[in-house]
Amino acid sequence: MDIELEVDSSLHEAHGLFFEKAQRNIELNEDQYRNEVNVFRSFFKESTGIVINTCHGVKGEEYETVIAFGMLKGFIPHWDIIINQTAQKARTSESKLLYVIASRAKKNLYIIAENGRQTRARNPYETSQMLLQYNYQYD
Repeated sequence: MDIELEVDSSLHEAHGLFFEKAQRNIELNEDQYRNEVNVFRSFFKESTGIVINTCHGVKGEEYETVIAFGMLKGFIPHWDIIINQTAQKARTSESKLLYVIASRAKKNLYIIAENGRQTRARNPYETSQMLLQYNYQYD
C-alpha cells in the first residue's frame, strides 16, 4: 500500500501494538491454532453477542442495535458538570454524550429515560433536557 508509518506517529504506534499483541497471542496459544491464513482471518470476524458498556467506553465502536437507558438529567450530563460548570458546558457535554450514544447504532436505537428513579434527596430524576426538546416523528 506504500504507506510510510514513520510519517504518522499514531499510525506507527497502532501498527506496532497490533503486531505485538498478535505475536503475544500466537506465543500464548501456540499449540491451539494451525499455521494458516484462514485462522488469522478468523481473529478479525465481527463479534456477535451483547456488549454492556458506558457511553464513554463505546467511542469508535459500532453496533447493530444500541439500547441506552438512564438518559436522565444528572447522568446525561453528570451532576458534577451541571453543578460545577456553566450551563453552556453542561449543554455541550450532554450533546456530545448523546451524539456518541446515537452514532453507535447501525440499525436500531432505543433511548430510554425511565421514570421512578430518585436522586439522593428523594427527588424524581428528570429526562435529559435535549431529549425532552427533541421532536421525533416515530415510524
